[in-house]
Amino acid sequence: MDFFYAGGIPAIMAELNNSELIHPQTMTVYGTPLEEMLKEIQAGVKNPAVIRTVENPVHATGVGLLLYGSQADSSRNLTAPGGTARCSG
Repeated sequence: MDFFYAGGIPAIMAELNNSELIHPQTMTVYGTPLEEMLKEIQAGVKNPAVIRTVENPVHATGVGLLLYGSQADSSRNLTAPGGTARCSG
């Protein structure tokens, strides 16, 4: 629930947009650019203790990976040619 009240997925998307890490002109399912949709819903981080900014990460390097192409190819994956992974240790 903390994540939801801190802004949820829209807050993450707004932070990525503010840091120029996503394409703001990507069209949403509503037919408007992503940046415009984020402004309309007033997306943003409401609790920086829960959702940290790019400038204030928990760790200097990340633990998540986005895989695509031959790195994510799997005979069991029938839907998408990519995936995500979380490294621990």
